[in-house]
Amino acid sequence: MRFFELFMVMVLAGASSFTSAAPSKLEPGRCPVKPPPQLSDKRLPNGEFFMTARYLLKADGAIEQITVEGKGPESFRRAIADAIRAYECVPAAADQEIESEFRIRIS
Repeated sequence: MRFFELFMVMVLAGASSFTSAAPSKLEPGRCPVKPPPQLSDKRLPNGEFFMTARYLLKADGAIEQITVEGKGPESFRRAIADAIRAYECVPAAADQEIESEFRIRIS
């Protein structure tokens, strides 16, 4: 039987471009629904994979401009982007740039 773990670390940057220098913590409750990436149990490679997702969380709660980078299968990047698209976030005063780190361990 194969085993996998997924760890997510959310980092929030409050500037209007992805080149922001001062990240801050994600406001509690901003995205109350955050489903984890759905990884197929078919052909998962053993190992530990670290990926970073960046996206724009609009003031109205919509998510745009998702990019996922890191070493690992393309299917992991797609699963992470699909999960982020399914986030349900509440409105806030301004757009925010988000950086989320995903560590996937499979054995």
